[in-house]
Amino acid sequence: HRCSFHLYSGALRAVAAASVTDFFDVTPTGRLVTCFSRDVDILDSQLPDLLHMTLMVVTDLMLALVVCALTTPTYVVLVPPLLLYASRTRALFGASARELKRIDGVARA
Repeated sequence: HRCSFHLYSGALRAVAAASVTDFFDVTPTGRLVTCFSRDVDILDSQLPDLLHMTLMVVTDLMLALVVCALTTPTYVVLVPPLLLYASRTRALFGASARELKRIDGVARA
């Protein structure tokens, strides 16, 4: 609840402080309401579940890495290049996902 309150308050302050000619003339009121309500909904309903699932996946991954490292010491040599590849792939996916979310938000408003 506190997290969504801080996000909503900060976003509302930023919108209220925006210049009329720069922001309000080009942004419909419905788009503002849609963005605020969707962000608050995500924080309140989806974020706790996502954090719990992330913690579980990270714990499972760390335990798997430890078991593999203990049973096959040469595996430790393969992990850094694989992590580098995974992080680069994730960065590429993240940029694409952000762009799709932006397009989706514009299409809904």
